[in-house]
Amino acid sequence: MGGTAGKALTGDSRPIEQLRLLRPAPSPYLDGDVEVRVTYHPSALTRNPAWPERFDEDVGWLGEQ
Repeated sequence: MGGTAGKALTGDSRPIEQLRLLRPAPSPYLDGDVEVRVTYHPSALTRNPAWPERFDEDVGWLGEQ
């Protein structure tokens, strides 16, 4: 989670605001069928009042698995 991890796992250097909107995709750096989803780092949620809601949207799929 977070921009640094998102960029490292996707190879995409766009801002996290754009990376989090992308569809889950296989990482070019991980073996197997691992899909990467990018969201804000939890510690960043305290710095912007709108981010906790976006974070909840980003990880809401976890309950569907």
